[in-house]
This record gives sequence, structure tokens and C-alpha cells, in this order.
Amino acid sequence: MLLCTGVGRLLLVFYDPTSFFSKRRKESMSIKKVLCIHHNDMDGYASAMAARTSKMLSKLPFEFLSANYDMEFDFSNINKDYLVLIVDFSLPVQYFDELVDKVGLDRIIWIDHHLSSINKYRDYPATINGLQFNGLAACELCYLYFHHTTHQKSRDILVVNGKEYDLEGLLVFLKNTKDIPACVKAAGRFDVWRFTTYEEYIQNLMFNDGFSAIMPKPQNEVGEEWKAFFSLDDTKQAKAILDAGAPIMEYKTSNFASQLKCLGFPCRIRKFDDVHAIAVNTAEKGSFIFETVKNNYEVGIVFALNAKGKMEYSIYRLGENPEKTIMVNKIAESFGGGGHASASGWVTNGTLVVEKV
Repeated sequence: MLLCTGVGRLLLVFYDPTSFFSKRRKESMSIKKVLCIHHNDMDGYASAMAARTSKMLSKLPFEFLSANYDMEFDFSNINKDYLVLIVDFSLPVQYFDELVDKVGLDRIIWIDHHLSSINKYRDYPATINGLQFNGLAACELCYLYFHHTTHQKSRDILVVNGKEYDLEGLLVFLKNTKDIPACVKAAGRFDVWRFTTYEEYIQNLMFNDGFSAIMPKPQNEVGEEWKAFFSLDDTKQAKAILDAGAPIMEYKTSNFASQLKCLGFPCRIRKFDDVHAIAVNTAEKGSFIFETVKNNYEVGIVFALNAKGKMEYSIYRLGENPEKTIMVNKIAESFGGGGHASASGWVTNGTLVVEKV
């Protein structure tokens, strides 16, 4: 069944996954392998492996491409043997068009939750398969798509196992269902910054650090760590990841306080003089860097010059003036980046866009 919804001039098309990956569909498409392009963070890794561990793709060999937003891509070896998955990431339109030329639009599935990325394709003059839904993490969307029967009825409505949900309903479903692994839920909570207590906030951070410490990157052979990660019956992996993250968090608490003291400074953001900000010259990422001063500033920025001579920025909404609407993705978009309302990033050609005040 093909479901279409107009969003601006973009026509989003969503296939029921069971029909998209039916035996007859695969035979007619002659898919021999999968290229999975994913973001290079926990949400991207978990999204990629949610696809890899699905029954509908289990017989196909995977190639994984871990991506960030300042990369150049070479698709010269990609051909019509491939199914291309783009998860927790969006390609610059020129690269997407190149993939369309290489494999055809019906062999590309895009699953993403970044509002700035979804809006970037608002005027794309063709149909795109997958889920483009803001509010859930990409790993949650990928698990729903590849392990359940899920399609998108409209920009704000998903149909999961035959039942319609808006974002509020999906959050209730995610909280109560036993049909989504505990690790997927934990990774999702971190990525979209979903917590109600300080204890949950710290657990989110610990889970991300523990994941980085003990989980392998996406791979064609599904190892024991990933099998445990996607287990519905065993929560030991979630506990193991949290336990691995605890000492890392303890170290970071001390280290970040030192970095703030030595490398941090109140700053003015170019084009956003009315935002009370602090910046830190460090390659570290995460809002926890600003934990000791989070209520003293509206936003925090980390920046560092990378090996390519480009300046990488990450920006986070902090705790000062919570009643004031500051969507940091709008700040990031003004410099060519994007992301979430509370955490975003961008890259410049070495240009410094913060100034000490």
C-alpha cells in the first residue's frame, strides 16, 4: 500500500515495510547488498544495527558508512545492486541526487528525525521512502520501521501495527511497550534529551558514555553485544552499558570543570547578540560540559579546529531564562548546520563565530 502526503512542495511517500521488502519486491528490484549511511553517534549506530538485525534484511550483506556533516562522499562504486539506507542523517541534496541516478529513488530509504534536515528536503521534487518524523530518536524510528509494521500517514502521524499515533501517543507507547528493547529506549532517551528528573538526566549521560566504551561500531556480522542490545527479554546489556559509563561520568565531572576554568569564556555569538552564551575551546561534546554553570547561561558552545582546518561547533540550550524561546537549531541553521531545538551543530571553514565579552 502506498501512502502519500504533501508537505509544502515535497511529496513524501511511505511504503508498508512488509510489502516493500516482500519476496516479490526484492526479486523485482534484484537487491544484492545494502549500503547503510548513518550518523557517527550512538543514535546513528543503533539505527544502522536496527536495520541490520531485522528479519527483512537478514540475508543481505551490509556495507556501513559512518557519516558526519562536513564529509565528502564517493558513490562511484554504487550501482543498482544496492538498497541504500540513510538513517539518522541527511545527505546534501547533490549527493542524494547522485544516489538517485545510481540506484533509483525506489531503492533509497531515508529515516531521520532532525527537523532541520526534514525541512531541507521540503522542496525536493520527488517522492522519498521511509520515515521523516520529529520527536522520536532515529533508533526508535528505525526499530519501529524494520521490526514492526510502521508507515507514516502524515508529517505528524505514524501508523504502528495498524494503529495511528501522534507524538504524544508514541511516547506513551514507547514507555509502556515490551516490544522495543530496553537499550533502544535508553539510546533514544539520550538522543532526544527525554528525561524528567535529574537522576534520569545523569542516567542518560552514563548510558551514552558506556555505549561509547563497550559497544562495537556497526558491522555486517552481528556480534553478541548487538544481539544483547536488541534483546527483548534480557536487560543485562542496558545495565552493563550504564555500569561502564559510571566511572567515565565521574572523570568527566572533574575534567569538564577544569576545562571550563581554563578554556571557557562568556561570549557573543555573531548575529545573535541577545543570547547570553558561554563558549569552551575543546573537542569534547555534550551539554554536561556546562553542568557547573548551566543555570548561569542561556546557551553553551563548544568549538575546535579539526585536522581539515575546519571549525566544528556544537551548541546546547542551558538553564538560564527557561521561559525564553531559544531554539539552538535556528542558530546552527544560520551558519549552515542544524539539529535539534536543544542541541545542534555546524561547521565553518575555520571561521570563528564567537567573540569573548
